[in-house]
Amino acid sequence: MKPQDGTQLSDDTLLSDVVLTGRARNVARYPEPELKTIGDIRNMSDAELLARLNCGKMTLLEFRLLTGQYRSGKPSKSDEMLKAEWVRTVAAGLCECSFEQWKQERHNAAG
Repeated sequence: MKPQDGTQLSDDTLLSDVVLTGRARNVARYPEPELKTIGDIRNMSDAELLARLNCGKMTLLEFRLLTGQYRSGKPSKSDEMLKAEWVRTVAAGLCECSFEQWKQERHNAAG
């Protein structure tokens, strides 16, 4: 996915010129607006990417590796990522509570 010499792909690199999994390509295409370049992905937060249809943690990881934004080590879930999970939960009809209530319940369940 990265150039052979170890340099990063430029922001204007077209996604059509990069090898992506089928799911990542679909996430980039739908819903609008279509993501066309590496820069489009670099400029989106994790929450914005995760809110896109069918974007899961593995696709997010693929995008972050592709854009050079992956940080090694144990990932921590920021409020931004948690909010994206909460939005998907509400959209699926599995929750009608506020983000703060959902976050507290999740924390309590984790022990």
